[in-house]
Amino acid sequence: YIDPEGGDMLRFTLETALRANPDVIQLITWNDYGEGTIIEPTEEFGYQYLEIIQAAAHDLHGDAFSFAAADLELPLRLYTLRKDNPHDDAINAQLDDAVAAIIAGDLTTAAQIVDTLDAN
Repeated sequence: YIDPEGGDMLRFTLETALRANPDVIQLITWNDYGEGTIIEPTEEFGYQYLEIIQAAAHDLHGDAFSFAAADLELPLRLYTLRKDNPHDDAINAQLDDAVAAIIAGDLTTAAQIVDTLDAN
């Protein structure tokens, strides 16, 4: 068992890895809750671990890393809209546009599309 210490274990190990100035840092998880190796969102911790990684990336790259915590919620919001509207071709076409925007790195446009659909 590795105590996640409220996210401090990830922060510590990530900071330690970054201080070594490596070319690459590989973040891996086996979804083993008991060993504290989760990274993906969970009901218990939300997006906490991904937000820690985002903060480290922002510290490393400054404003060149423009992603925000709210961006992490886009995939679930997209999934939920698809699940709630399986036969609505117009909504699914707009969701396809949101996916294309995400892939292009245009999260502002993707969020606007999803926000509009969520409001309906």
